[in-house]
Amino acid sequence: MVKMTIAVSFTLLLIACAPERERNPKACIEMAAVIENFNLRHRNAFEEGRITQEEYSSRINENDNLKISFCLLSLVPVERNTNF
Repeated sequence: MVKMTIAVSFTLLLIACAPERERNPKACIEMAAVIENFNLRHRNAFEEGRITQEEYSSRINENDNLKISFCLLSLVPVERNTNF
């Protein structure tokens, strides 16, 4: 009976002290808004003649790839720091 009580207590302790893991899809939305702001700046620079068509296309493609990568990473569960 004592062994059973210790085993149950230990199991409950492990469950209660397991690190919390969470995803952060809100970060994807926030980063998408920032990247869209960058795209707008690049478009304005292109329309004003400060960058070429090639530079504009390259920057837009890089930003779109960054947005996709960041959104995929924001869906990976990570440990939440509960110390603060």
